Amino acid sequence: MPYEEPSRPTPSHLLYIILFRRWGGREGVAFLETNHQTFLQNLRDAERHINGNHEVGDLCASFLNRVDDLIKKKGERLKS
Repeated sequence: MPYEEPSRPTPSHLLYIILFRRWGGREGVAFLETNHQTFLQNLRDAERHINGNHEVGDLCASFLNRVDDLIKKKGERLKS
């Protein structure tokens, strides 16, 4: 699932507003905006790398299946 911007303010958005007001507008917080955009791009790049180079399609389902197997075996060790 791709990363999406939150629909409501988060602590980082609130920090941005506080610093924006304290440091004199857009010029004072330009580095925050740049860092935020860089961070978002790094998340997208990481997502592309993981999805492109690793088999993650059934990661969640396989984990739940292993938990079910463990419950059925009443805690005995699972063999891989």
